[in-house]
Amino acid sequence: MQKNIAENNPDLILFTGDLFDKVEWAQAHPDETNEVIEMLSSLTAPLGKYAVFGNHDFQDKKVDFVKGVLEKSGFTVINNSSVLRENIALAGIDDMREGFPDFGIEPHDAPFSLLMIHEPDALLQLEQMKKFDLIIAGHSHGGQIRLGSFRMHNKALSILTQANMSSLTKQRSMLIMELD
Repeated sequence: MQKNIAENNPDLILFTGDLFDKVEWAQAHPDETNEVIEMLSSLTAPLGKYAVFGNHDFQDKKVDFVKGVLEKSGFTVINNSSVLRENIALAGIDDMREGFPDFGIEPHDAPFSLLMIHEPDALLQLEQMKKFDLIIAGHSHGGQIRLGSFRMHNKALSILTQANMSSLTKQRSMLIMELD
């Protein structure tokens, strides 16, 4: 994963939750957790690295541990907040199962707005969905498209490259990856 991200030189890195499957395991294995911090720290993006929490991040009320790992890795946690980065408004809501999501969140005024959520079903409660140009969700652990036993994955696969969004990205590319 690290190599694929680095090779694509992303302008922005977004993490939509569930850093560890079991937070207690990560706390009990500091060497492995430090390796995760090292790996995530090595990822760079000129517009920054942003994260929201997933339901697994709240295991046994250990969300502060996960927040610490993300922040040590250079991520800005934007649960229930909105930031402006160049001409992109980034917003994030807290996990709807375990956290305290602000479903009324609105983006800053910008040419392009993006919302990060963990649980895709949060869209059903989102009050200002039409104010966001793109909404990115996590939680699906292997893809949201399933036909019988077939699951569509896009692991480490660039699905939008050199997208025609010149006013948004000044001819930058977009890479969307699923990690499970």
